[in-house]
Amino acid sequence: MKKALCVAVAVFLALCASAQDSGAERIMVSLAAEGIAGGAALRDSLEAALAASPFADAVLRYAGGGDDLVASAAKSSCPIALSVSGSATGEGIRIEWRYVSSTGGLELRAGSFEKSSPGPRDLVSSFWTDLVQDLGPAIKALPRETVIVAAPPGVRVEGFGGTFSMPPAGQVEVEMSLPAVVPWKAGSRDYLDASGRAYIEAPLTRIELPMIRPPAWTAELSLYSLSFPEARAAYLIGKRLFVRVTITQFLGGLDFQNNDGEYPEPSSFSSFSLLQTGGGIGTYFEDPDRNLRFYAAMDAFLRLDMPGYQAFFVDPIAPVGIFPLVGAEWGRGTGTKLYFELGGIFYPYAIVDLMLASRGSNGGDAVVSGPGWFPGHPGWLAEFPVPRLGLRIYL
Repeated sequence: MKKALCVAVAVFLALCASAQDSGAERIMVSLAAEGIAGGAALRDSLEAALAASPFADAVLRYAGGGDDLVASAAKSSCPIALSVSGSATGEGIRIEWRYVSSTGGLELRAGSFEKSSPGPRDLVSSFWTDLVQDLGPAIKALPRETVIVAAPPGVRVEGFGGTFSMPPAGQVEVEMSLPAVVPWKAGSRDYLDASGRAYIEAPLTRIELPMIRPPAWTAELSLYSLSFPEARAAYLIGKRLFVRVTITQFLGGLDFQNNDGEYPEPSSFSSFSLLQTGGGIGTYFEDPDRNLRFYAAMDAFLRLDMPGYQAFFVDPIAPVGIFPLVGAEWGRGTGTKLYFELGGIFYPYAIVDLMLASRGSNGGDAVVSGPGWFPGHPGWLAEFPVPRLGLRIYL
């Protein structure tokens, strides 16, 4: 039993390897079985037996009509047409078949057998074995034609009989049987993943794979801490890395927490003579064509004070900050997307008392602070969470 199982596995692997070498093809089948009882079951079992073969990519039934079998196979991108006829012989059935190329009608393989009338179990097991075994040799006998596949250099392509990377010339010549319907996939670090089906009928057909570069820039508008408008631009490196610059203004923003009596009456408007400018680097965890993408970034910024709104000075209270964050953006394709970020800010050099006082009604976040690390160092401060909601436009 164990030996038989090993032999069966070896035969199966050999068939699969042979199928990979020769390629699976689309087949159109015609069965003429007039005068035979159960002709419909005979036809169904033939198509099922062919479809189970590793050499068959798809099995189509010849529907008749104005075109003959070979012409119909060519129009349906089936390189092989299989003509099968059955006739009754006393208590048995005689089956004859011909595998024919749909381009030129070249006979690829032919055969016949006689067997006793099959029962249902025979039809699904061994009745069509001889005919199906001829499919592999028939595919190997198909005329091979040259097809040109073109894409940007470096793009990796799966399909057209194998897997290959585009050379500097940007095109590869492959040999394949025609007509054909070829599913393909392609992608690289610099291009969005793409896939499709190529319908090829004539030799020397040039197939241009439509590869699209991901957008290189984004422009963004957002609300820092859900209060103060800010603007940002980002440059995308490949499909996932990015660098960005940001300008955040505190001259005017929304404040829904102002009930501490700082103003004569509670106000929803907040203003500080302060700007933040900086940049950062980050990475996405999904490719640009995903509707939902997550990312992480690290920003650093310089705080600029404007006493009397007349001149810029580096803010002496907390001149610099570091802003690690995570984010998510949502939108279809690579157009305009809504995004949300959440992070915390660390001020490594801060006069803590003045910093806390300057926060005023905006001090609802959790704050952690500490003393200086060395003589002359006033202290440090961290705040969390700091949310950001915005709109990102891919350019």
